[in-house]
Amino acid sequence: MKLEWDDLFQAMSKQPKKWHETTQEMYDEMLGAVPPQAWYKGMFLVGEANYHNAQGEAVYSCFIQYRGCFRAMNMTQAQFTFRKKRAQRAIELLKGR
Repeated sequence: MKLEWDDLFQAMSKQPKKWHETTQEMYDEMLGAVPPQAWYKGMFLVGEANYHNAQGEAVYSCFIQYRGCFRAMNMTQAQFTFRKKRAQRAIELLKGR
């Protein structure tokens, strides 16, 4: 089931390590709300943090578009950077570098 607004944010809070399916409209709305904190190939952190975790790190809503699907979950800048580097490495391997 594709979630939006309160239903999406509640699901993201209850299951923070799971990608939640959302709509293109929600993806577009969040992308246009404020400049992204971070961006990489269809994945972005919304420009304002939702909260800070126990370690004091800002936690953002992350949205991704991949193969026509739209998903969201909460993550820190460090988690986003880790996923970005992992994706970059996979692309390098596919290109034979």
